[in-house]
Amino acid sequence: MWHTYSFYGKRRKIILFNRYDTANVILIEGEKRILIDPGLKTPPGLNSIDEIWITHCHPDHTRSIKHFSSPVYTHPLARRILEASSPPLALREFELSSVREITKNFTRIKANTINSMAERCYWIFSAPLITGWRRIKIKGTLEDGEERYGIKILYLPGHTPDGMGYFLPEEKILISGDILIGSIIRHSNLYSPSSDIDQAIYSLEKMLSLSPSIILPGHGRPVFNATHIIKGVLRETLRLREKIFSCFNPEDPWETICCWQRALHPSSSLAARLSSLAVFYRAILQSR
Repeated sequence: MWHTYSFYGKRRKIILFNRYDTANVILIEGEKRILIDPGLKTPPGLNSIDEIWITHCHPDHTRSIKHFSSPVYTHPLARRILEASSPPLALREFELSSVREITKNFTRIKANTINSMAERCYWIFSAPLITGWRRIKIKGTLEDGEERYGIKILYLPGHTPDGMGYFLPEEKILISGDILIGSIIRHSNLYSPSSDIDQAIYSLEKMLSLSPSIILPGHGRPVFNATHIIKGVLRETLRLREKIFSCFNPEDPWETICCWQRALHPSSSLAARLSSLAVFYRAILQSR
């Protein structure tokens, strides 16, 4: 069941479609009808779309693009993945190559173990999402700081390197993608092998500088106390970074990973515990 939230500016209407089993779908009706993140499933009745923009290339945000003939605009990194002959395999290689870069100087057993865990993490999370995810023809790319139809384009890396956001200055609405999750105050969404905690901090500071009133996130309901939430997520992300680096032992990164994996995700859920490794992949690389 879709839940709909509508926002009205002087020149346009913004609609957020939300349901629990897919990413949020956002429609901007103004000078152009722009659909942002068609998701795994698309709400009925979305016709006559002029352009499709995406926040990042994960399949829960992009798989339903195949149902539209509208031109698609993305981040340059997302374009490489979505235009590949097999987007699931291209995304897998993109995510796991960052892990292999970090583990290449580990002993073979430790490197193979971490690489294997990262691959399991990828398939556990992506398997339900990639069925029917096919090559997408991209019309063009969007640049950081660019303005289109009165909407400011923002690069917001952290969750993924290709993260993007869209700021509507008249309405003070920020479409943020997955850099944060709804109105929950906890560290930034770093549960992807290519996540980068320093980039996430940069993106949160960038979001805060805009002083938005409302955030439309990639998942969850609209966030109405936007500045308060961004400050809280930034604070918790900085705290997490400090904890990681204060306990990081360059002589034994393996033990550091195992220790912090348990601390961050004491859950017995395999998927939850494997996902926490993303934080440490980047920390290891940055500490060298």
